Amino acid sequence: MDQSKTNIPRFAVKDKDSNTLLQLMTHITGSLHHTNTAQGKIPYVLLDLRQFPHDSNLTMNVLLNVLLQKKESLGKCLHAQFDNCYRENKNKFVLCLGSLLVEYAIFEEVFFNFLPVGHTHEDVDQMFSKIAEKLFRSDVYTISDLMSTVVDSYSPNINATLVGSLFNIKEWLEPHMSGTFGGHSKPHSFRFKTVDGKVRMHYRKWSNLPWKPETDDNFEESKGLICLKTVPSLEDIPDWVQPCLEKMDVDAIKKDIPERYKHRLPDSAIQEWRKFFENVKDYEKVPEERQNWPLKELADFCKQRSQARDTVPQVSEEVEAVIKRHIQDDTHITIGKQGRQYRNIDRVDDFSSIQVDDFVALYCPEYNEIPQLGQVKSRTATSFKVHWYQGSWDTAWKPWYTKAGRRRVPWEDMQEMESAIMWGFKLTTRKMLKKQTKEILRAKYEELMKARDCETC
Repeated sequence: MDQSKTNIPRFAVKDKDSNTLLQLMTHITGSLHHTNTAQGKIPYVLLDLRQFPHDSNLTMNVLLNVLLQKKESLGKCLHAQFDNCYRENKNKFVLCLGSLLVEYAIFEEVFFNFLPVGHTHEDVDQMFSKIAEKLFRSDVYTISDLMSTVVDSYSPNINATLVGSLFNIKEWLEPHMSGTFGGHSKPHSFRFKTVDGKVRMHYRKWSNLPWKPETDDNFEESKGLICLKTVPSLEDIPDWVQPCLEKMDVDAIKKDIPERYKHRLPDSAIQEWRKFFENVKDYEKVPEERQNWPLKELADFCKQRSQARDTVPQVSEEVEAVIKRHIQDDTHITIGKQGRQYRNIDRVDDFSSIQVDDFVALYCPEYNEIPQLGQVKSRTATSFKVHWYQGSWDTAWKPWYTKAGRRRVPWEDMQEMESAIMWGFKLTTRKMLKKQTKEILRAKYEELMKARDCETC
């Protein structure tokens, strides 16, 4: 966010005397976490007093802390969208972090997308606009006033945190990188996923273009680029970024705040500012212990969640049968002839779906009459017994019987699976072929007859 809008003290009604005085410069980094929960998108803001460099360390710490705060609602895939600034976002360190999020099984797939130059109306910009609007209409005397104003400026309320320390993730990552990164400033989309047991990066300039490197089985590189030659241990916790108050220019602003602002500041704000300057050196301190490493906490949580899913007790066969019966979708709507379902089966290489009692159309070159229809009475892996039917394209079909002595018996014989050219269809109520079935069968028989004629030529 534009830092000039968050400098303090600031007043809704300006005057000439305070307009020329120095202010404490503050900086806001914002994030919107889109979830699939009832909360929808959750806003986060991290406020610093410019005691830390605004580089990729800040971006990576913000990202990890946001993910950690909502770890229970994380899915299998992360889509992160960043501004296109190379200093803070679009650099080799952020890309390597994307690779690590997959390497540690926090996500199965990670997408980093960077906005094109000149973008407008991004949803996080709308949040910044609401913060600026609230600040413009409010008297903000101190850091605590700034924090409370930011929290109340947006709906839902913003989760605001004052940054006290940052992990030096850049220094931690650098020894493990595969080599020098080049050309990564031009693509706008990056994808990280596991290919052949290794986490690899693919990229593309625009979303309508194919991912690069292009797939080519002859080259290892075409499977994707490997960002990390080695994976850092989660037990090896990064050092802290050393804060510095040089940019704050404490000596200069102490002359104006709170003394020269006295006519505009309430007593409580004056006391808070005096306490701030008494303890300002604390902002240059780092925690004594390196703990609460967000990347390790995320990895441990996701590992435990994965193990818990693997140990879910199996339901009984009876319960599975009930569930299957209730969830199967066997409904369909018809309006006149619209929406009627046809089992159009043309499985030349897969005869496993031929079932007993199915009507089947066959092609047997030894019989000249077509079509040749029957009903499957039994089957093996390679053949089936068919009860032949009598009929034609435009007449009704009925079971074909023959005489065995004085007895009338069904005309049945065994046929090879390959003789079936269509199955699973039904006859009309008048036992005739449906129009669609006839069209399909005519085309199939015509094709088969042509092939037979070609063989005899």
